[in-house]
Amino acid sequence: VSGAVVSSAKLAKEGGSGGGGGNGESKTTTAQQPPSLKDFRLPTHGVARLDFVEIMRTPTLDDAVSDRTFGSVQKVVEDAGGAQQLEALRTATRDIWIRTTQAAKLASMFVVTTEKVVAIQHMFDRLVDPEQLQAALVSSLTYEEMAALKRVLGKLFAFNQLNPTDRYSLDLR
Repeated sequence: VSGAVVSSAKLAKEGGSGGGGGNGESKTTTAQQPPSLKDFRLPTHGVARLDFVEIMRTPTLDDAVSDRTFGSVQKVVEDAGGAQQLEALRTATRDIWIRTTQAAKLASMFVVTTEKVVAIQHMFDRLVDPEQLQAALVSSLTYEEMAALKRVLGKLFAFNQLNPTDRYSLDLR
């Protein structure tokens, strides 16, 4: 039986010496036990067919961390300082959603252009409102930093794949 262990259990009727209507016979029933990990094995030959289903969850503004939690994230990144600052940012924002205004504040903590761009690139996947990125960063990035960020993010810098509403011109040459 695939996926489950089947066992038999003998249940003997209790029947004393000639009493209670029991004839001393035993009944056999089949009980299904929960599967254990050792019962699931990949095949050693043949073809294994798997179904892949991508479930993309779109975060909402409500999913963004609170200002209090964000203050803690800022403190962690600020305290790391220097070469460890980028790694602290990656660790602190790995499992949270942030707003672009929060990302802009974190990016402003970096002095070196390349680190600032890498920091924004890392945070891009954690944004609840990526369509606001350009507006949030325009006052805090230099022209060179903005150009580098556009190169790194490519069309995602101006095109939101989750909400592709805006004006676009297509070159059909």
